[in-house]
Amino acid sequence: MDFRKKVKYRLIDLGKTQRWLEDQIREKTGLFVDSSYLNKIYSGERKAPKIVKAICEILDINLEEAEDAATYQAWKEKLAQSGMTPDELLAQYEASGMTDYVIQVRAVIRRMEGIV
Repeated sequence: MDFRKKVKYRLIDLGKTQRWLEDQIREKTGLFVDSSYLNKIYSGERKAPKIVKAICEILDINLEEAEDAATYQAWKEKLAQSGMTPDELLAQYEASGMTDYVIQVRAVIRRMEGIV
């Protein structure tokens, strides 16, 4: 399950709104957060570890699972935009010197899909 869904389901479980979550994040971190910024975090467009950690603490979500979900979501969006197969895109990243990223993505894919 992607990070956005984890957050949405947890908010529903708690009977809380995203606006409530935004307020809680501001109180906990002192950082300004709105729905637009949260959507960028959910989609992987923005990396905001301090905010992701705060969300996980506020909603009692496992941080490692949340980070995996965010990485996985960002990977799937990059893959869709590329028009390549997963192996082709990973090979392109590796050829450009992004070996650590490729290792991370392969590990996340293994955990999320049980493959690769």
